[in-house]
Amino acid sequence: MKKLFWLFPVLFLIDNVLGANGYHFTVFGIGIRILWFALSMVSLCLYCLVTLRQQKISLWKKQPDHPYFWDYIKPMDWVVLAFIVWNLFWAIVVPRIKSGGNPADGLNEFDPMLSLFLYFPCAFLLRTGKMKLRSAVKWFIPLVILLAVWHTVMYVGETIKPGFYFGYYDLIDKISFGTAVRTEVIIGIGITRIIQVTSVLMIPGMLLLLAYATEKKRIWPYIALAPMLFGVLITYTKSIWFGILAGLVVAAVGFCICSKSQSAKKRVGSFLLAATALFFLYNNGVLHNTVITRTLNLTTSTNINKIDSQIANIQAQMDKIQAEATKPTDATVATEATEPTVAPDLDKLAQKLEDLKNQRKDASTTALSQALRHEQNNALLGKWSQSKWIGFGYGAYVKDCVRNVQFPFMYESLIPALLLKIGVIGLAGWGAFVATMVYFAFKALWKKPLKFWCWIGTGLAYGMAVQTNPFLFTFPGFSIMLMLMLTITAEERHECDPAVHL
Repeated sequence: MKKLFWLFPVLFLIDNVLGANGYHFTVFGIGIRILWFALSMVSLCLYCLVTLRQQKISLWKKQPDHPYFWDYIKPMDWVVLAFIVWNLFWAIVVPRIKSGGNPADGLNEFDPMLSLFLYFPCAFLLRTGKMKLRSAVKWFIPLVILLAVWHTVMYVGETIKPGFYFGYYDLIDKISFGTAVRTEVIIGIGITRIIQVTSVLMIPGMLLLLAYATEKKRIWPYIALAPMLFGVLITYTKSIWFGILAGLVVAAVGFCICSKSQSAKKRVGSFLLAATALFFLYNNGVLHNTVITRTLNLTTSTNINKIDSQIANIQAQMDKIQAEATKPTDATVATEATEPTVAPDLDKLAQKLEDLKNQRKDASTTALSQALRHEQNNALLGKWSQSKWIGFGYGAYVKDCVRNVQFPFMYESLIPALLLKIGVIGLAGWGAFVATMVYFAFKALWKKPLKFWCWIGTGLAYGMAVQTNPFLFTFPGFSIMLMLMLTITAEERHECDPAVHL
Protein backbone atom coordinates (compact mmCIF):
# COMPACT_ATOMS: atom_id res chain seq x y z
CA MET A 1 0.00 0.00 0.00
CA LYS A 2 2.89 2.35 0.82
CA LYS A 3 4.37 1.79 -2.64
CA LEU A 4 1.07 2.72 -4.26
CA PHE A 5 1.18 6.12 -2.57
CA TRP A 6 4.59 6.75 -4.12
CA LEU A 7 3.62 5.66 -7.64
CA PHE A 8 2.56 9.07 -8.94
CA PRO A 9 5.36 11.04 -7.22
CA VAL A 10 7.88 8.69 -8.85
CA LEU A 11 6.22 9.16 -12.26
CA PHE A 12 6.26 12.92 -11.71
CA LEU A 13 9.97 12.75 -10.86
CA ILE A 14 10.75 10.67 -13.96
CA ASP A 15 8.86 13.07 -16.22
CA ASN A 16 10.38 16.10 -14.50
CA VAL A 17 13.88 14.84 -15.33
CA LEU A 18 13.45 13.06 -18.66
CA GLY A 19 10.25 14.55 -20.04
CA ALA A 20 11.68 17.52 -21.97
CA ASN A 21 9.18 20.40 -21.74
CA GLY A 22 6.51 18.33 -19.96
CA TYR A 23 4.16 18.39 -22.95
CA HIS A 24 5.40 15.33 -24.85
CA PHE A 25 1.96 13.92 -24.00
CA THR A 26 -1.13 16.03 -23.43
CA VAL A 27 -4.61 15.12 -22.24
CA PHE A 28 -7.28 17.61 -23.34
CA GLY A 29 -4.48 20.14 -23.81
CA ILE A 30 -3.05 19.61 -20.31
CA GLY A 31 0.62 18.60 -20.17
CA ILE A 32 1.41 15.19 -18.70
CA ARG A 33 3.77 16.80 -16.16
CA ILE A 34 0.95 18.89 -14.70
CA LEU A 35 -1.25 15.78 -14.47
CA TRP A 36 1.50 13.80 -12.69
CA PHE A 37 1.96 16.71 -10.31
CA ALA A 38 -1.74 16.90 -9.46
CA LEU A 39 -1.98 13.15 -8.92
CA SER A 40 1.20 13.25 -6.80
CA MET A 41 -0.29 15.95 -4.60
CA VAL A 42 -3.48 13.96 -4.07
CA SER A 43 -1.55 10.74 -3.40
CA LEU A 44 0.81 12.31 -0.86
CA CYS A 45 -2.02 14.09 0.96
CA LEU A 46 -3.88 10.76 1.23
CA TYR A 47 -0.71 9.18 2.60
CA CYS A 48 -0.56 11.95 5.21
CA LEU A 49 -4.14 11.15 6.27
CA VAL A 50 -3.29 7.45 6.53
CA THR A 51 -0.23 8.35 8.63
CA LEU A 52 -2.37 10.46 10.95
CA ARG A 53 -4.56 7.44 11.60
CA GLN A 54 -1.78 4.84 11.81
CA GLN A 55 0.28 6.83 14.30
CA LYS A 56 -2.83 8.07 16.14
CA ILE A 57 -1.79 11.68 15.77
CA SER A 58 -4.25 14.03 17.42
CA LEU A 59 -5.39 16.70 14.99
CA TRP A 60 -7.57 19.07 17.02
CA LYS A 61 -6.81 18.51 20.68
CA LYS A 62 -3.51 17.74 22.39
CA GLN A 63 -3.68 14.43 24.28
CA PRO A 64 -1.02 13.13 26.69
CA ASP A 65 -0.70 9.66 25.10
CA HIS A 66 -0.77 10.70 21.44
CA PRO A 67 1.43 12.88 19.21
CA TYR A 68 -0.08 16.24 18.34
CA PHE A 69 -0.32 17.25 14.69
CA TRP A 70 0.67 20.88 15.23
CA ASP A 71 3.91 19.83 16.88
CA TYR A 72 4.97 18.60 13.45
CA ILE A 73 4.56 22.09 11.96
CA LYS A 74 7.76 24.10 12.03
CA PRO A 75 8.56 27.81 11.44
CA MET A 76 10.04 26.98 8.05
CA ASP A 77 6.64 25.66 6.91
CA TRP A 78 5.02 29.02 7.60
CA VAL A 79 7.80 30.80 5.70
CA VAL A 80 7.27 28.57 2.64
CA LEU A 81 3.50 29.09 2.81
CA ALA A 82 3.93 32.86 3.14
CA PHE A 83 6.27 32.86 0.14
CA ILE A 84 3.74 31.01 -2.05
CA VAL A 85 0.88 33.29 -0.97
CA TRP A 86 3.14 36.30 -1.50
CA ASN A 87 3.71 35.26 -5.11
CA LEU A 88 0.03 34.40 -5.62
CA PHE A 89 -0.73 38.06 -4.95
CA TRP A 90 1.40 39.00 -7.97
CA ALA A 91 -0.12 36.21 -10.05
CA ILE A 92 -3.77 36.99 -9.36
CA VAL A 93 -4.29 40.46 -7.89
CA VAL A 94 -1.63 42.73 -9.40
CA PRO A 95 -2.25 41.75 -13.07
CA ARG A 96 -5.91 42.75 -12.58
CA ILE A 97 -5.31 46.09 -10.92
CA LYS A 98 -2.54 47.25 -13.25
CA SER A 99 -3.45 48.41 -16.74
CA GLY A 100 -0.22 46.96 -18.17
CA GLY A 101 -0.69 43.56 -16.54
CA ASN A 102 -1.74 40.31 -18.22
CA PRO A 103 -4.23 38.39 -16.03
CA ALA A 104 -4.45 35.46 -18.46
CA ASP A 105 -0.69 34.93 -18.39
CA GLY A 106 -0.26 35.63 -14.67
CA LEU A 107 -1.35 32.18 -13.51
CA ASN A 108 0.29 30.59 -16.55
CA GLU A 109 3.70 31.87 -15.44
CA PHE A 110 2.95 31.02 -11.80
CA ASP A 111 1.98 27.39 -12.62
CA PRO A 112 5.49 25.88 -12.12
CA MET A 113 5.63 27.38 -8.63
CA LEU A 114 2.78 25.04 -7.71
CA SER A 115 5.42 22.31 -7.36
CA LEU A 116 6.41 23.97 -4.08
CA PHE A 117 3.11 22.77 -2.60
CA LEU A 118 4.65 19.28 -2.56
CA TYR A 119 6.84 20.56 0.25
CA PHE A 120 4.04 20.38 2.84
CA PRO A 121 3.04 16.68 2.57
CA CYS A 122 6.68 15.69 2.06
CA ALA A 123 7.79 17.66 5.14
CA PHE A 124 5.13 15.98 7.27
CA LEU A 125 6.05 12.52 5.98
CA LEU A 126 9.74 13.23 6.62
CA ARG A 127 9.05 14.22 10.21
CA THR A 128 6.91 11.17 10.87
CA GLY A 129 9.50 8.83 9.40
CA LYS A 130 7.29 7.77 6.48
CA MET A 131 9.62 9.31 3.91
CA LYS A 132 13.39 9.07 3.59
CA LEU A 133 14.98 11.78 1.51
CA ARG A 134 17.94 9.56 0.75
CA SER A 135 15.56 7.13 -0.99
CA ALA A 136 14.28 9.96 -3.18
CA VAL A 137 17.86 10.92 -4.03
CA LYS A 138 18.54 7.31 -5.05
CA TRP A 139 15.80 7.73 -7.64
CA PHE A 140 17.03 11.13 -8.75
CA ILE A 141 20.71 10.25 -9.31
CA PRO A 142 20.22 7.54 -12.00
CA LEU A 143 17.57 9.66 -13.71
CA VAL A 144 19.83 12.69 -14.01
CA ILE A 145 22.66 10.43 -15.26
CA LEU A 146 20.24 9.15 -17.93
CA LEU A 147 19.48 12.79 -18.75
CA ALA A 148 23.20 13.41 -19.33
CA VAL A 149 23.39 10.25 -21.48
CA TRP A 150 20.41 11.54 -23.50
CA HIS A 151 22.30 14.80 -24.11
CA THR A 152 25.29 12.78 -25.30
CA VAL A 153 23.23 10.62 -27.66
CA MET A 154 21.57 13.70 -29.16
CA TYR A 155 24.97 15.38 -29.61
CA VAL A 156 26.61 12.39 -31.26
CA GLY A 157 23.57 11.78 -33.48
CA GLU A 158 23.32 15.42 -34.55
CA THR A 159 27.06 15.64 -35.20
CA ILE A 160 27.14 12.50 -37.36
CA LYS A 161 23.80 13.11 -39.07
CA PRO A 162 22.43 16.69 -38.97
CA GLY A 163 18.69 16.62 -38.27
CA PHE A 164 18.94 13.77 -35.74
CA TYR A 165 17.99 16.11 -32.86
CA PHE A 166 14.90 17.30 -34.73
CA GLY A 167 14.10 13.71 -35.64
CA TYR A 168 13.89 12.80 -31.96
CA TYR A 169 11.01 15.23 -31.50
CA ASP A 170 9.42 13.97 -34.71
CA LEU A 171 9.40 10.54 -33.05
CA ILE A 172 7.83 12.03 -29.90
CA ASP A 173 5.10 13.53 -32.10
CA LYS A 174 4.31 10.09 -33.51
CA ILE A 175 4.37 8.30 -30.14
CA SER A 176 2.04 10.87 -28.60
CA PHE A 177 -0.45 10.45 -31.49
CA GLY A 178 -0.06 14.11 -32.33
CA THR A 179 -0.90 15.39 -28.83
CA ALA A 180 2.63 16.63 -28.05
CA VAL A 181 3.46 20.31 -27.85
CA ARG A 182 6.81 20.40 -29.59
CA THR A 183 9.67 21.94 -27.65
CA GLU A 184 11.92 24.46 -29.31
CA VAL A 185 15.20 22.98 -30.57
CA ILE A 186 18.06 25.44 -30.18
CA ILE A 187 20.86 24.71 -32.63
CA GLY A 188 24.03 26.73 -32.09
CA ILE A 189 25.73 28.48 -34.99
CA GLY A 190 28.87 26.54 -35.79
CA ILE A 191 28.31 24.11 -32.90
CA THR A 192 25.99 21.25 -32.03
CA ARG A 193 24.12 22.53 -28.99
CA ILE A 194 21.89 20.26 -26.89
CA ILE A 195 19.82 22.20 -24.36
CA GLN A 196 16.32 21.90 -22.94
CA VAL A 197 14.45 23.06 -19.86
CA THR A 198 15.43 19.98 -17.82
CA SER A 199 19.16 20.48 -18.48
CA VAL A 200 19.32 22.64 -15.36
CA LEU A 201 18.81 19.49 -13.23
CA MET A 202 22.39 18.46 -13.99
CA ILE A 203 23.43 21.20 -11.54
CA PRO A 204 22.30 19.32 -8.40
CA GLY A 205 23.43 16.14 -10.16
CA MET A 206 27.04 17.36 -10.27
CA LEU A 207 27.00 18.49 -6.63
CA LEU A 208 25.49 15.17 -5.52
CA LEU A 209 28.27 13.31 -7.31
CA LEU A 210 30.78 15.38 -5.34
CA ALA A 211 28.95 14.55 -2.11
CA TYR A 212 28.80 10.82 -2.82
CA ALA A 213 32.45 10.71 -3.92
CA THR A 214 33.47 12.47 -0.70
CA GLU A 215 31.39 10.39 1.71
CA LYS A 216 33.11 7.06 1.09
CA LYS A 217 35.55 5.38 -1.27
CA ARG A 218 33.18 4.93 -4.19
CA ILE A 219 34.01 4.34 -7.85
CA TRP A 220 30.59 4.95 -9.41
CA PRO A 221 30.57 8.77 -8.91
CA TYR A 222 33.72 8.95 -11.05
CA ILE A 223 32.12 6.76 -13.72
CA ALA A 224 28.94 8.87 -13.66
CA LEU A 225 31.05 12.04 -13.85
CA ALA A 226 32.04 11.23 -17.46
CA PRO A 227 28.55 11.48 -19.05
CA MET A 228 27.41 14.16 -16.57
CA LEU A 229 30.24 16.57 -17.36
CA PHE A 230 29.93 15.98 -21.09
CA GLY A 231 26.17 16.60 -20.89
CA VAL A 232 26.83 19.88 -19.08
CA LEU A 233 29.43 21.04 -21.62
CA ILE A 234 27.34 20.39 -24.73
CA THR A 235 24.52 22.58 -23.45
CA TYR A 236 26.87 25.42 -24.43
CA THR A 237 25.18 27.52 -21.76
CA LYS A 238 27.72 29.67 -19.95
CA SER A 239 25.48 30.37 -16.95
CA ILE A 240 25.27 26.61 -16.26
CA TRP A 241 29.03 26.22 -16.76
CA PHE A 242 29.98 29.07 -14.46
CA GLY A 243 27.29 28.14 -11.93
CA ILE A 244 28.53 24.56 -11.59
CA LEU A 245 32.16 25.71 -11.46
CA ALA A 246 31.40 28.20 -8.70
CA GLY A 247 29.23 25.69 -6.83
CA LEU A 248 31.87 22.95 -6.91
CA VAL A 249 34.66 25.31 -5.82
CA VAL A 250 32.64 26.83 -2.97
CA ALA A 251 31.43 23.41 -1.77
CA ALA A 252 34.92 21.91 -1.94
CA VAL A 253 36.74 24.83 -0.29
CA GLY A 254 34.09 25.27 2.40
CA PHE A 255 34.09 21.57 3.22
CA CYS A 256 37.89 21.35 3.35
CA ILE A 257 38.03 24.31 5.73
CA CYS A 258 35.35 22.95 8.07
CA SER A 259 36.03 19.22 7.92
CA LYS A 260 38.62 17.51 10.10
CA SER A 261 38.74 14.35 8.00
CA GLN A 262 41.95 14.28 5.95
CA SER A 263 40.77 11.28 3.91
CA ALA A 264 37.55 13.12 2.95
CA LYS A 265 39.59 16.15 1.89
CA LYS A 266 41.74 13.94 -0.32
CA ARG A 267 38.61 12.46 -1.92
CA VAL A 268 37.35 15.99 -2.64
CA GLY A 269 40.65 16.82 -4.30
CA SER A 270 40.66 13.61 -6.34
CA PHE A 271 37.11 14.24 -7.58
CA LEU A 272 37.93 17.81 -8.65
CA LEU A 273 41.15 16.59 -10.28
CA ALA A 274 39.19 13.96 -12.22
CA ALA A 275 36.64 16.59 -13.30
CA THR A 276 39.44 18.94 -14.46
CA ALA A 277 41.20 16.19 -16.42
CA LEU A 278 37.92 15.17 -18.08
CA PHE A 279 37.18 18.78 -18.94
CA PHE A 280 40.44 19.26 -20.84
CA LEU A 281 40.05 15.85 -22.47
CA TYR A 282 36.60 16.79 -23.79
CA ASN A 283 37.45 20.38 -24.69
CA ASN A 284 40.71 19.64 -26.51
CA GLY A 285 39.40 16.44 -28.06
CA VAL A 286 35.86 15.89 -29.32
CA LEU A 287 34.72 19.49 -28.71
CA HIS A 288 37.60 21.11 -30.66
CA ASN A 289 38.37 23.70 -27.95
CA THR A 290 34.90 25.24 -28.33
CA VAL A 291 34.25 25.44 -24.57
CA ILE A 292 37.24 27.67 -23.84
CA THR A 293 36.66 29.59 -27.07
CA ARG A 294 33.01 30.21 -26.21
CA THR A 295 34.11 31.45 -22.79
CA LEU A 296 36.63 33.81 -24.38
CA ASN A 297 33.88 35.06 -26.68
CA LEU A 298 32.52 37.01 -23.73
CA THR A 299 35.04 39.66 -24.83
CA THR A 300 33.76 39.37 -28.38
CA SER A 301 35.30 42.41 -30.06
CA THR A 302 38.86 41.43 -29.14
CA ASN A 303 38.28 37.74 -29.82
CA ILE A 304 36.66 38.27 -33.23
CA ASN A 305 39.68 40.28 -34.39
CA LYS A 306 42.01 37.54 -33.14
CA ILE A 307 40.01 34.80 -34.91
CA ASP A 308 39.91 36.84 -38.14
CA SER A 309 43.70 37.15 -38.00
CA GLN A 310 44.10 33.38 -37.51
CA ILE A 311 41.68 32.64 -40.37
CA ALA A 312 43.61 34.94 -42.70
CA ASN A 313 46.91 33.35 -41.70
CA ILE A 314 45.72 29.76 -42.30
CA GLN A 315 44.03 30.74 -45.56
CA ALA A 316 47.32 32.28 -46.74
CA GLN A 317 49.17 29.07 -45.84
CA MET A 318 46.66 26.95 -47.76
CA ASP A 319 46.83 29.25 -50.80
CA LYS A 320 50.63 29.06 -50.77
CA ILE A 321 50.62 25.25 -50.54
CA GLN A 322 48.10 24.95 -53.36
CA ALA A 323 50.15 27.33 -55.50
CA GLU A 324 53.30 25.31 -54.86
CA ALA A 325 51.47 22.10 -55.78
CA THR A 326 50.30 23.48 -59.13
CA LYS A 327 53.68 25.06 -60.10
CA PRO A 328 55.49 23.10 -62.89
CA THR A 329 58.71 21.47 -61.66
CA ASP A 330 62.06 21.45 -63.49
CA ALA A 331 63.56 17.97 -63.20
CA THR A 332 67.01 19.23 -64.13
CA VAL A 333 67.20 21.45 -61.06
CA ALA A 334 66.81 18.54 -58.70
CA THR A 335 69.92 16.71 -57.55
CA GLU A 336 70.49 13.60 -55.52
CA ALA A 337 71.60 15.74 -52.57
CA THR A 338 68.35 17.67 -52.51
CA GLU A 339 65.97 16.40 -49.81
CA PRO A 340 62.29 16.10 -50.76
CA THR A 341 60.05 18.90 -49.58
CA VAL A 342 57.20 17.77 -47.35
CA ALA A 343 54.14 20.01 -47.62
CA PRO A 344 51.96 20.57 -44.54
CA ASP A 345 48.86 18.45 -44.40
CA LEU A 346 46.14 20.32 -46.24
CA ASP A 347 43.42 18.28 -44.57
CA LYS A 348 44.56 19.34 -41.09
CA LEU A 349 44.74 22.97 -42.14
CA ALA A 350 41.29 22.72 -43.73
CA GLN A 351 39.87 21.24 -40.50
CA LYS A 352 41.51 23.96 -38.43
CA LEU A 353 40.14 26.60 -40.81
CA GLU A 354 36.64 25.10 -40.47
CA ASP A 355 36.94 25.13 -36.68
CA LEU A 356 38.03 28.78 -36.71
CA LYS A 357 35.15 29.75 -39.00
CA ASN A 358 32.74 28.04 -36.59
CA GLN A 359 34.36 29.91 -33.71
CA ARG A 360 33.92 33.12 -35.69
CA LYS A 361 30.22 32.35 -36.15
CA ASP A 362 29.84 31.62 -32.44
CA ALA A 363 31.65 34.84 -31.49
CA SER A 364 29.35 36.81 -33.79
CA THR A 365 26.31 35.08 -32.27
CA THR A 366 27.56 35.89 -28.76
CA ALA A 367 27.99 39.53 -29.73
CA LEU A 368 24.45 39.57 -31.16
CA SER A 369 23.10 37.83 -28.02
CA GLN A 370 24.76 40.40 -25.77
CA ALA A 371 23.31 43.23 -27.85
CA LEU A 372 19.82 41.68 -27.71
CA ARG A 373 20.11 41.14 -23.95
CA HIS A 374 21.15 44.77 -23.49
CA GLU A 375 18.17 45.85 -25.57
CA GLN A 376 15.92 43.51 -23.57
CA ASN A 377 17.13 44.88 -20.23
CA ASN A 378 16.54 48.46 -21.36
CA ALA A 379 12.99 47.57 -22.47
CA LEU A 380 12.19 45.74 -19.21
CA LEU A 381 13.61 48.44 -16.98
CA GLY A 382 11.91 51.11 -19.08
CA LYS A 383 8.46 49.59 -18.47
CA TRP A 384 9.30 48.83 -14.82
CA SER A 385 9.95 52.55 -14.24
CA GLN A 386 6.20 53.09 -14.77
CA SER A 387 5.38 50.94 -11.70
CA LYS A 388 8.52 50.61 -9.60
CA TRP A 389 7.07 49.38 -6.30
CA ILE A 390 4.68 46.57 -7.26
CA GLY A 391 5.40 46.06 -10.98
CA PHE A 392 2.75 44.71 -13.35
CA GLY A 393 2.31 41.18 -12.01
CA TYR A 394 3.38 37.78 -13.30
CA GLY A 395 2.67 37.31 -16.98
CA ALA A 396 3.67 40.88 -17.83
CA TYR A 397 5.93 41.53 -20.79
CA VAL A 398 7.02 44.31 -23.13
CA LYS A 399 5.12 44.03 -26.41
CA ASP A 400 8.01 45.42 -28.44
CA CYS A 401 10.46 42.96 -26.87
CA VAL A 402 9.09 39.41 -26.97
CA ARG A 403 11.69 36.60 -26.92
CA ASN A 404 9.28 33.64 -27.10
CA VAL A 405 5.99 33.89 -28.96
CA GLN A 406 4.50 30.89 -27.14
CA PHE A 407 5.49 32.28 -23.71
CA PRO A 408 5.96 36.04 -24.24
CA PHE A 409 6.55 36.65 -20.52
CA MET A 410 9.77 34.56 -20.50
CA TYR A 411 13.03 36.51 -20.50
CA GLU A 412 16.67 35.53 -20.05
CA SER A 413 17.56 38.34 -17.63
CA LEU A 414 16.02 37.36 -14.29
CA ILE A 415 16.38 40.51 -12.17
CA PRO A 416 15.07 43.02 -14.76
CA ALA A 417 12.20 40.63 -15.59
CA LEU A 418 11.27 40.19 -11.90
CA LEU A 419 11.42 43.94 -11.35
CA LEU A 420 8.98 44.43 -14.22
CA LYS A 421 6.62 41.79 -12.83
CA ILE A 422 6.78 42.13 -9.03
CA GLY A 423 8.58 45.43 -8.49
CA VAL A 424 10.87 46.36 -5.62
CA ILE A 425 8.46 45.10 -2.94
CA GLY A 426 8.01 41.70 -4.56
CA LEU A 427 11.73 41.32 -5.19
CA ALA A 428 12.41 42.19 -1.54
CA GLY A 429 10.13 39.27 -0.61
CA TRP A 430 12.23 36.95 -2.76
CA GLY A 431 15.40 38.24 -1.12
CA ALA A 432 13.96 37.72 2.35
CA PHE A 433 12.89 34.17 1.45
CA VAL A 434 16.36 33.23 0.14
CA ALA A 435 18.05 34.72 3.20
CA THR A 436 15.67 32.82 5.51
CA MET A 437 16.34 29.53 3.72
CA VAL A 438 20.11 30.05 4.12
CA TYR A 439 19.53 30.69 7.84
CA PHE A 440 17.46 27.50 8.21
CA ALA A 441 20.09 25.55 6.25
CA PHE A 442 22.86 26.82 8.52
CA LYS A 443 20.82 25.99 11.60
CA ALA A 444 19.99 22.45 10.44
CA LEU A 445 23.13 21.45 8.56
CA TRP A 446 26.09 23.32 10.03
CA LYS A 447 27.18 20.30 12.10
CA LYS A 448 27.43 18.28 8.87
CA PRO A 449 29.93 20.23 6.74
CA LEU A 450 29.56 18.06 3.63
CA LYS A 451 25.77 18.45 3.45
CA PHE A 452 25.88 22.15 4.34
CA TRP A 453 28.50 23.14 1.79
CA CYS A 454 26.99 21.01 -0.96
CA TRP A 455 23.66 22.71 -0.15
CA ILE A 456 25.33 26.12 -0.44
CA GLY A 457 27.14 25.09 -3.63
CA THR A 458 23.94 23.82 -5.24
CA GLY A 459 22.06 26.98 -4.29
CA LEU A 460 24.84 29.19 -5.63
CA ALA A 461 25.12 27.25 -8.91
CA TYR A 462 21.34 27.27 -9.33
CA GLY A 463 21.15 31.00 -8.60
CA MET A 464 23.84 31.79 -11.17
CA ALA A 465 22.30 29.55 -13.85
CA VAL A 466 18.90 31.26 -13.74
CA GLN A 467 20.26 34.81 -13.89
CA THR A 468 20.68 34.87 -17.67
CA ASN A 469 18.46 31.98 -18.80
CA PRO A 470 14.71 31.35 -18.30
CA PHE A 471 15.17 28.22 -16.16
CA LEU A 472 13.60 29.45 -12.90
CA PHE A 473 9.88 29.54 -13.76
CA THR A 474 9.74 25.91 -14.85
CA PHE A 475 8.84 22.73 -12.98
CA PRO A 476 12.47 21.52 -13.06
CA GLY A 477 13.63 24.93 -11.86
CA PHE A 478 11.34 25.01 -8.83
CA SER A 479 12.03 21.32 -8.21
CA ILE A 480 15.62 22.26 -7.39
CA MET A 481 14.28 24.77 -4.86
CA LEU A 482 12.01 22.03 -3.45
CA MET A 483 14.99 19.67 -3.11
CA LEU A 484 16.96 22.29 -1.21
CA MET A 485 14.07 22.94 1.17
CA LEU A 486 13.45 19.24 1.84
CA THR A 487 17.16 18.74 2.54
CA ILE A 488 16.80 21.17 5.42
CA THR A 489 13.61 19.51 6.67
CA ALA A 490 15.16 16.04 6.55
CA GLU A 491 17.76 17.13 9.12
CA GLU A 492 15.27 18.54 11.61
CA ARG A 493 14.46 16.88 14.94
CA HIS A 494 10.90 17.32 16.12
CA GLU A 495 10.36 17.46 19.86
CA CYS A 496 7.05 15.67 20.23
CA ASP A 497 8.24 12.11 19.55
CA PRO A 498 11.89 11.28 20.29
CA ALA A 499 11.37 7.73 19.01
CA VAL A 500 11.13 8.95 15.41
CA HIS A 501 14.42 8.60 13.54
CA LEU A 502 14.60 10.79 10.44
